[in-house]
Amino acid sequence: MAVEFRSIPALSGQAQSIPLGLNNRGWAPVTGFIAVSVAVALVYANIAAYARKERVSGYLAPREGMARVAAPQPGILTHLYVKNGDVVKEGDPLFILDTSHALAGGGTLDEAVAAGLRRQLALLDEQIAAESQRVRSEMERLDSRVAGLAQQRVSLDMQRQFQVQRAAVTEERLKSLSELRGKGYVSEAEYRAREEAWLSQRQNLAAIEQNITALSAELAQARIERERVPLDSADRLSRLSASQAELRQRLAETDAQRGRVAHASMAGRVMSLQAGVGQRLDPAKPVLALLKDGSELQAELYVPSRAIGFVKPGQQVRLMYDAFPYQHFGTFGGTVESVSQAMSMPQEVNGPIQPKEPSYRVTVNLESENKNGNSLKSNLNPEMTLNSDIILERINIVSFIVNRFISYNYGVQKF
Repeated sequence: MAVEFRSIPALSGQAQSIPLGLNNRGWAPVTGFIAVSVAVALVYANIAAYARKERVSGYLAPREGMARVAAPQPGILTHLYVKNGDVVKEGDPLFILDTSHALAGGGTLDEAVAAGLRRQLALLDEQIAAESQRVRSEMERLDSRVAGLAQQRVSLDMQRQFQVQRAAVTEERLKSLSELRGKGYVSEAEYRAREEAWLSQRQNLAAIEQNITALSAELAQARIERERVPLDSADRLSRLSASQAELRQRLAETDAQRGRVAHASMAGRVMSLQAGVGQRLDPAKPVLALLKDGSELQAELYVPSRAIGFVKPGQQVRLMYDAFPYQHFGTFGGTVESVSQAMSMPQEVNGPIQPKEPSYRVTVNLESENKNGNSLKSNLNPEMTLNSDIILERINIVSFIVNRFISYNYGVQKF
């Protein structure tokens, strides 16, 4: 092949010959490759988009809610009836809490209170037994008194009858003397003596009748007292029994506090058991949780207010479980189900995570598998923490670069 040479003056002033064929044709592929690369880059930049994301935290929660069981008051866990995974019915015992307080002299406060209550119960038992004996004695006394007063009344009635007869005889004699005195056969002195005798008999009759009246009143009062004895005794026994029942209830409560049993408020499966026998329990921290058997899990995300405007129901999100690193298990998809209308403050969130700023609660339905075919559905548990990337907007790369360039120039000009 003929090669064409061109003479080019060199720096030394001498002409040098350079092959023109090699100069033009050797660089053509390189130039073409660069042109194609630039064209491809421009097309990709015009088509591709930059995704602006917001990473938020959350946790898994049952769709139908979960009952957290805490100790009703501070105490020591002395017995556990369940373990994680157990299925319980409503009302089943879960654990026993000992709330007794030790005393400096030995024993516990609940034991001392219980001993005092038992002593009071023993005194009440003695009073109830003594009440029965008192009633019998009182009834016997009043029966004897009523019988005695009734006998005295009979005697007074007989005395009254005799006194009435005496007074009548004395009155007849006085009338006879009155006729004889008018004829002058009886002296005035004798008549006055008979009259005084008649008045004395009348006074004796009045005294007997007064005694009968007083004795009748006393007999009636004794009979009333006798009738009231059973009623008063029943009222007293009722008060004693009420006091006895109250003391027994207080004793039962005291015994229950020493070994208070916590029961299941709903049927479900025991989850998140966080205490062991011998551990002191705090009412502010749940001991375990009850999950309704068969309840599906969903993710609850807390999205800050600056990003909530980009979140809509039906939007796709990417979930990364802290217990299953996404570098090994991959990420899992989900769909936004609902977005809360009210903003929650960090201290208002009751869950395993606490947002650092005011947020909105977003519920997400979980997908069973990810793109790699991995499934964690059987390994997921309530209150597992997770992170999620929420795509807020997609921006064309060319537009992004242009906007950045404009913003930069505007900043420089303003400066």
